[in-house]
Amino acid sequence: MTRTLALLASLIVLTLAPAALAAGSEVHITSGPEGATRESAPAFAFTATDAAECRLDTGPWNPCANTFQAPALADGSHLFVVRTTDHSANDIRSFRVDTVAPAVTIDGADDVTVNDISTTVSFGSPEGGVEFSCAVDGEAAVPCTTPWTTPVLTNGQRSIRVIATDEAGNAGVATRLVKIAAAPPETVLDGPRGSTRDRELHYGVSADRAGSTFECKVDEGEWAKCDAAFDPPAFAPGAHTVLARATDAAGNVDLTPAGADVTVESCETKVTIGVLEAVADCFTRNENGNLEAEGSVKVNGITFNAIGGHKLVFDTKNKKLALGDVHLKLGSMTLYKGDLGYAVPDGDRVTLAKFDMKTHSRTDVKSKDSESALDLEGDDNANVQGFQLAGEAKLELLKGGKALLSGNVTLPNVFTDAEGNGLSGAVQIGSDNEQGVHLSGIQIKAPLVFIGKVEVHNFFVNFAGERNGDAKGTCNADSPGLRWEGGAEKVVLPTPDKLTVESVGVGFADGAFSYAKGTLQGGSPGLSIGAGVRVQKIAISVCAGPPVTVEGRIAMTAADGKLTIPDGGLLFKGGDPWSLRAEAPSAVFKADRDYTFKDVFVQYASSGAIDFGARVNFSLGLKGSVPIGSLDAALAIDAGVKGWIEGGKFNADIDATGCFTGKFTIGDAIPVNIPKDLCPKISGVVSSTGIGLCGELKVGDKNLGGVGAGYAWGGALKFMAGTCDVGAWRATRPSASAASPGAKRVTLPGGQRGVLVSVRGIGRVPVVTLRGPGGAVVRTSADVDAAAKTAKSLAFANRGEKTVYVLLATPRGGRWTVEPASGSQIAEVKVASMRPAASVKARVTGHRVTYRIPRVKGQTVTFEERGRGVAHVLGTVRGGGRGTLRFTPADGAGGTRKIVATVVQDGLPRKRMTVATYKAPRRAKPGVPGAVNVALGGGETRASASGAGAADAARPDEADTARASSFSRSVDESRRSLAGEAGGAAAGRAGVADTARASAATKRALTITWKPAKGAARYGVRVVLPDGRKLFFLRDADDRSVRIADAPADGRVIVRVVGLRADNGTGPAATSNTSLSGGK
Repeated sequence: MTRTLALLASLIVLTLAPAALAAGSEVHITSGPEGATRESAPAFAFTATDAAECRLDTGPWNPCANTFQAPALADGSHLFVVRTTDHSANDIRSFRVDTVAPAVTIDGADDVTVNDISTTVSFGSPEGGVEFSCAVDGEAAVPCTTPWTTPVLTNGQRSIRVIATDEAGNAGVATRLVKIAAAPPETVLDGPRGSTRDRELHYGVSADRAGSTFECKVDEGEWAKCDAAFDPPAFAPGAHTVLARATDAAGNVDLTPAGADVTVESCETKVTIGVLEAVADCFTRNENGNLEAEGSVKVNGITFNAIGGHKLVFDTKNKKLALGDVHLKLGSMTLYKGDLGYAVPDGDRVTLAKFDMKTHSRTDVKSKDSESALDLEGDDNANVQGFQLAGEAKLELLKGGKALLSGNVTLPNVFTDAEGNGLSGAVQIGSDNEQGVHLSGIQIKAPLVFIGKVEVHNFFVNFAGERNGDAKGTCNADSPGLRWEGGAEKVVLPTPDKLTVESVGVGFADGAFSYAKGTLQGGSPGLSIGAGVRVQKIAISVCAGPPVTVEGRIAMTAADGKLTIPDGGLLFKGGDPWSLRAEAPSAVFKADRDYTFKDVFVQYASSGAIDFGARVNFSLGLKGSVPIGSLDAALAIDAGVKGWIEGGKFNADIDATGCFTGKFTIGDAIPVNIPKDLCPKISGVVSSTGIGLCGELKVGDKNLGGVGAGYAWGGALKFMAGTCDVGAWRATRPSASAASPGAKRVTLPGGQRGVLVSVRGIGRVPVVTLRGPGGAVVRTSADVDAAAKTAKSLAFANRGEKTVYVLLATPRGGRWTVEPASGSQIAEVKVASMRPAASVKARVTGHRVTYRIPRVKGQTVTFEERGRGVAHVLGTVRGGGRGTLRFTPADGAGGTRKIVATVVQDGLPRKRMTVATYKAPRRAKPGVPGAVNVALGGGETRASASGAGAADAARPDEADTARASSFSRSVDESRRSLAGEAGGAAAGRAGVADTARASAATKRALTITWKPAKGAARYGVRVVLPDGRKLFFLRDADDRSVRIADAPADGRVIVRVVGLRADNGTGPAATSNTSLSGGK
């Protein structure tokens, strides 16, 4: 190690020695060219710590101190070196001598003339790496690249210089002379010319040269700066001249300004006559001093289009209009075509005219034929944002330049009266000259409509917008464009207790019914809809059919509150009978504990039947004493259930998807295996009293019946014997057998289709051999988890009860010996016989069920009637025997019905079976109401005559009125609101009073009465009046009159009265066609 360190130290000394000797010598060149230079004899300066010597290029070394002056050098590269004389330090400077300026050229000819305020030149140099700068005349040069555009230049001779500078600083210059001779810019003035009725005109100014500024003047005014958009002050009537000129960036001014000559006509744009306010482009005075207009005039928001080129005349002095043949429109709606003359009466609210919306003619005056009106081009629709106007309409003028149209619209076909005839609703539409038609204020009303058998009371809709972003496709309207939103006071479902849904909303799209929605909060215990079903809450959505449906969410209870559906789906379907169905993922049945039913439905029919179904998926964790010992069992059930409810009771079949797991769990731990041969298929019954499950029992090719388990709600579980087809255990007193120690003898009854022998061991499941008459021998398996099977027997074990079960098929009666195998001991032997299979025979004759039932102790049989929308208990037979049950067919649809028998054994449901069928008569309808009488007078109306009616062209007796629809008289509040906007509430009330007095002379009251109809729960009354109104009313069975206060004084009134069932089914109608003027 020491030797190595010594050698390393020696190497470091030898390596560092020369550097240490030269550490004090330094040479640095401090000035002189480096790179390119224009100096041909450059000078250099340097510093050196010791004596120095210098050399230029490859010349000799010469002593030098601090400076060095080079001789004149040729252009090219050179090298200057200075070093200390001992060669310990040096410095080098490389440079290039360049004394030649770069060449530069400008493209194009010299002294050219340019007709613009700037010019562009291109230039270049053969020498690479040069930089260019450009200048005009004596201005300072600026960096530039080719091509280069000069700044704005005034007219005259100009000198353009291009300077090229190389790396050494040599500069080459090229010059080009240019003559600038730009013409002035051309000005363009866009805008009105000639005659115009506008006093406020708008012009646009532009020029053919970019960057120009503008000056404008009107008539003899002064030039003033103006923008490209020039809006001169309002013009007085007469001739005027508008001038504009442009000045470019070089200061060149357009010497020929652009101009426009315009003549403003002398006219008015607004005429006021009382409540009438007319606006047009121009009203001019004619030779009589009256104001007249051509083409189109808007009066209080209503458009009057002249037909045939005549003028519309307004006589302000005498307050009259002479409009001749006109096309009168409100928005896009055609109201009238024909001659219209009008004297404007005094008042803040006056009637302009009344119209027939089918013919677009007036009904308040005798019409004049007008060929020009009939040939009118354009859209003649009377359409209110998707709803068609029909029947009679009245147009009123209000103070403040407003108008109000009152009329009717045809509702979508989904809305009908009780017989399915179409309806219409009342509508009011406001307008003014500024906003036109007030779409947001349009409302359609109908006090009563039917959707199928569902009643909608005080229905209304408001226009919500055109192609609104909130529009969604719902029910039958896939892509709504014109949207209406509204509601109703209530929706009534025709259940026996009239289930009523309030806070109802409705919607339309493009004139088609879209949806209805509403809620019901019934609280607890809920609102009854009949047959033991109560509803706590509903949220519904009504969609058009056919058939019509009401969908939503529902909370309900059934079976006297034992079956609870907290949140289910709701579906109402029209028809006869109609049905109300609730579906839910789960429901709770309360018995001795809560049992959960999955995928539940409960369906209520208008005939009173209630069906239900579910998936049963629950466990019965039970403890109790059974004949085979103490049982602590958990019975798992997973099966489909379908049945019916009546009052507080229900009954349903169970159809399991397979064997119910093939085992019971004893003590929640020890399985009791049930071989597949014992329960290859499970069926059963669940009811309001309990549940019974049976497995089909086969031994060899013999079907011995069913074996399984039963449970009464709150009682004890019956396992094996005592259930299905197995009778009760019969404890025997077995005697000792002399043939074998520990053996037992039992006596089995003869003639049995099957006997179940239970052998309980001591300490464990015994292994035994059964010996019977005729040499019969049955041995059980030593493997307690296996079944022993022969052609005549089946043996299986239950570890939990230390019991082996031996099923004997058709055994011979007599004494049998039970012998234990070695190591097994017998504690007890019991026997149970198989009951006969449940059997019920029956037939229907007339309204009687004749039955024959084998007599079985502890058995009851309940007969029920089942059909479409029908579930009704006919009676119960106890013990069996022969007999007859008399019954009345349940209310419901006619056709084939089943008679179903439910067998209950010892309080547990055992089996359900169809035992007979019969054909039920058709459902009864109400009879025809008695004579319908229409009398004039009768006092005040009991219901508003604003009721929505129906277009019913299908009925011959109403064909003349099929074009009409109801005309609402229940909109006084809306009218007063509009009048109040125009002139205050007091003026509005006065206007309404004047209108009422004016119509009183042509209106009268009428009363409609009729005699009762057999079986009618209430009545639907349809009234068609001469003015086109079609009214619809509902009356209770004891209220057989309708009074209408404002019927027309003449014409004919058509009345149609039908009886209604409780579910709104209709009977035949009684009709009347009566003259109001006294004629026939």
